[in-house]
Amino acid sequence: TPAAIGMGVGAFIIIHFFQHRNRAKVTNMGLLTTAVVLFLLTYINEITKFPIILSFNKLLPSILNINLLHAMIFLAFFAGIANAFIFVPSNTLIQEETSDEVRGKIYGALNSMIALFSLVPIIVVGSLADVFGIGFVLLFISISVMVIGIFRLFIS
Repeated sequence: TPAAIGMGVGAFIIIHFFQHRNRAKVTNMGLLTTAVVLFLLTYINEITKFPIILSFNKLLPSILNINLLHAMIFLAFFAGIANAFIFVPSNTLIQEETSDEVRGKIYGALNSMIALFSLVPIIVVGSLADVFGIGFVLLFISISVMVIGIFRLFIS
């Protein structure tokens, strides 16, 4: 739910503040935000034990203390925003560059390719997480997404 709400907020932000910006730059912002969120997920246990968070928890009633669940909800929300920053400009570009006659075929092929190519990473990432641990896999994916985002910055 936090990621879905984040996607809605991200779409709202794009529509109202980034509508006339370069779509490649908006997509890069989404990629870099995704990389940061994945990196923070790698160290989520340590983040919730930062002295500033612990001292903030002392000021709050115990029912409002920031814990691992709250941090995960916060990061999921920003992952949703990042997802919107990637997909909204990309889908807008597809709609602008395709004619009405082929748009359905393009989206059908796109959805088929997404389903096909998403199967392999799920299997590979699950196996890698069993061998190396979840933290290592999240760190590797976050670095990979960051490299792609930085590469795209210099290309566009």
